Amino acid sequence: MPTDAIGRFVSGANISRFVDQLRIETNHARRQMLRRLLIEEENRFGVMEERLAMIERHISDGAACIARQTEIVARLKRDGDECATAEGALETSKMIQALFERFRATHCKLSERVQL
Repeated sequence: MPTDAIGRFVSGANISRFVDQLRIETNHARRQMLRRLLIEEENRFGVMEERLAMIERHISDGAACIARQTEIVARLKRDGDECATAEGALETSKMIQALFERFRATHCKLSERVQL
């Protein structure tokens, strides 16, 4: 396996791990650190088709996560239960989604420049 393929594999795994950790982290400082690491790793991943596929997969998974979490928050509110933690998880999911949407926009702009 070529070194660049190993690097892409490791980078992709790091991105997935940072997203998973962000989804459950409640400490604000740690969330900020994970967000920074996610952005740095995404920037290292490089402009390539695999990157766009990975971004699209995270956007799709993120949309499903947001939908589930929105239902959980609504159910908790409807039942009169405490929902601050669930709302925090929803906001984190939305933040992650916005990051990947920004990554996709950046990737598309860079791809357009390369094609010119």
